[in-house]
Amino acid sequence: MLFSRWHHTVFSDAEHGMVDLLVHGGTAPPPLRSQVLFEEGYACLVADDHPLAGSAAVSLADYLDCTHIVVDVADGRQGHVDRRLETLGRPRRAAVTVPYHTAAAAAVAGTSLVATLPRGFALQHATPGTTTVIPAPEEIGPMAYAMSWHPRLDDDQAQRWLRDLIGATVETVETAKAVKTLKTADRAKTG
Repeated sequence: MLFSRWHHTVFSDAEHGMVDLLVHGGTAPPPLRSQVLFEEGYACLVADDHPLAGSAAVSLADYLDCTHIVVDVADGRQGHVDRRLETLGRPRRAAVTVPYHTAAAAAVAGTSLVATLPRGFALQHATPGTTTVIPAPEEIGPMAYAMSWHPRLDDDQAQRWLRDLIGATVETVETAKAVKTLKTADRAKTG
């Protein structure tokens, strides 16, 4: 089994038999088949002294007044985030474009830039005393994470086993996260 990093032609590679299974954010183009694994919302990572730091909610207008770090997922855009903003006719101002989410998280400290990242990733990469996480505008919405494959592999036993294993593992992790969230909420109510 070969694992490869994400690249701009990965969907085409899957269609042409060069890649058997993809795990990705967003949607795959036809003719690929997909199974949604989970959805995750977005959050913004900002410096502790950013004007929006500490905000319980961020309006789209306030968000768009900022300058942004864009993670170049494909063609200089950050997939889901930039498509949603373009759908609304409200593109953001990119001051910096980086190739990886980790680079975006590392670039925030000491700047007035906003990095829009998957919520879990943003929470993991916030540095107390340096950076903080604030909500992304609700208009951005969550993104689905999926696995995709070419239909010629629908009945391939080995691949079906792997898809089932990935699906079951993600379901277990998502259930554990939901239980942890409920326990945290219960403690907050009684504490």
